[in-house]
Amino acid sequence: MELKNLGPFLERQLIIAFVAQLVFFGCNLWAIIKQDKNCGWLLNLNMTGIFLMINYDMWMKCMDSFETLKAAMFRNSFEPLVAGILGIVASLILTKAFRKKED
Repeated sequence: MELKNLGPFLERQLIIAFVAQLVFFGCNLWAIIKQDKNCGWLLNLNMTGIFLMINYDMWMKCMDSFETLKAAMFRNSFEPLVAGILGIVASLILTKAFRKKED
C-alpha cells in the first residue's frame, strides 16, 4: 500500500481501537462501581491501551516514511507498555495489601 493511502487506513484503525478501549474502560468502571467487582487492573490495562492509541496517532502525523513510522511505533510502544505493566502490578499489590489489612 502506498504511504499516502496507508496513513488514513491506519488512522481509521486507531480510531476504532481507541473507541473500543473507551467502551471496555466504561464497562470495567461500571463493573467496579455498580457490581462491586475487583477489576481495577483492567482499568490500568485499558488506560494503557488508550494512551498507546493516542501516542500512535500523534506519531503518525509526524512521520515521513514507513521506516521512520515503524521505528517510532516500536520505540514508543515500550514506554506506555512498561507504565501500564507497572500500574497493573502496583494495583494488584495494593489490592492484596488492603485485603490483608481487612482480615
